[in-house]
Amino acid sequence: MGTITIKNVSITELDTDCVVNAANDGLRPGSGVCGAIFEAAGAKELQAACDEIGGCPTGHAVVTPGFGLKAKYIIHAVGPIWQGGSNGEPQQLYSCYYEALERARENGCHSIGFPLISSGVFGYPKEPAWRMALEACRHFRDKNKGYDIDIVFAVPDPKVAKLGEEILCEMGLREEAEPRLNLIGFHQPELPNGYLSNWYIAKFKVGGVTFSSIEQYMMYMKAEVFGDRKHAAEIMTLRDAQEIKRVGREVENYDDRVWNGLRQVIVYEGLLAKFCQNSDLGEKLRNTGDAVIAECAAEDPVWGIGMSLQDEDRFYMSRWKGTNYLGFSLMFVRNRLQNRHPDGLDEPE
Repeated sequence: MGTITIKNVSITELDTDCVVNAANDGLRPGSGVCGAIFEAAGAKELQAACDEIGGCPTGHAVVTPGFGLKAKYIIHAVGPIWQGGSNGEPQQLYSCYYEALERARENGCHSIGFPLISSGVFGYPKEPAWRMALEACRHFRDKNKGYDIDIVFAVPDPKVAKLGEEILCEMGLREEAEPRLNLIGFHQPELPNGYLSNWYIAKFKVGGVTFSSIEQYMMYMKAEVFGDRKHAAEIMTLRDAQEIKRVGREVENYDDRVWNGLRQVIVYEGLLAKFCQNSDLGEKLRNTGDAVIAECAAEDPVWGIGMSLQDEDRFYMSRWKGTNYLGFSLMFVRNRLQNRHPDGLDEPE
């Protein structure tokens, strides 16, 4: 069946299989959503594809490639111009949503991004526009129970997005929605909750060796695991985390299979030392209670969740694009601290 969600973003930012353009019947560049999609996709290429189609009647939808967008396809759905509601506008609006979903199914798409069609320059009032959009989505899902598609509404205006959320709940379309996580996100040391970052400077000792950060400890251990004493020694002369990471990537005799099997245990031991030997940091970690801890790094789908601190989807685990190994390791360490099992670790110098 899939999910129905609302995001407070521009539709050009969505990473869905297809996005829907709030098109005009001539399939020409316009303002608002239409103009943004043409610009992001590449106006020249998109216009050429639209010219081949020739046009689209109100209430219908046609498909072109996505060109410069993340989406593979653009579905051009022509909504009605509001004339008071007694000239077939509700039926036409319903039809363009339903047809867009049909085009998505025909092209093998399992995620689709919609704007709130006709609610901009076409003047359709926001509340009835939401109700018709969600009704069309509900009917489509009811009639296609064997087909899973995630439906995302991209709505840049927070007030309009909030109205949509209220109507979504009122219509019972969020009854089985995933609960929002009580989440503590972090990324770089200078950002909120930066003390959780591997790059945060905090001295600790493991096996008689003193480290300046978890990043230094992890890259040093990586070199030691593969017998690369030269790079291990170089790493210990560095303090800048980015430079440490660069040298760590040069470790000789590296084997992905070996490191992937050891890295979480190694990092867990380092984190335990860091937070046991720095009492102020340990107290901060304990005070996170039972919140989910997540490294919100868009470029890191291994140690992080593969999305940024600004991404609203970070609050829903099923939408994560990464495994969050670091966040879960920190939660294991927190559990040890909350249960007062310091394991007799070395004291820092």
